[in-house]
Amino acid sequence: MEHTSTWVADKINDVCKDLKGLVTAAGSSTGDFTTALGGSGVSINVYSADLDHLQETAKGISAELAKVKGIDEVESGIQESDKKNTTLS
Repeated sequence: MEHTSTWVADKINDVCKDLKGLVTAAGSSTGDFTTALGGSGVSINVYSADLDHLQETAKGISAELAKVKGIDEVESGIQESDKKNTTLS
């Protein structure tokens, strides 16, 4: 059974509702650029005041999604430069 990206996003929002911080997911609409190219995607945003928690949660969600059959591409959105501490004086 194939599900729409909106259905998948709703399920992700439901599963993540009790996580520390805020996780929001949205499916692409029929007018979305990726849909026009033949794909359908789900965008997940993770918000937290704690940077370590934010990165840990994003990595965890990415790791779990990568295990799901039918998901072609998963990106955590965390780059190496995001992991470095910078002190400004």
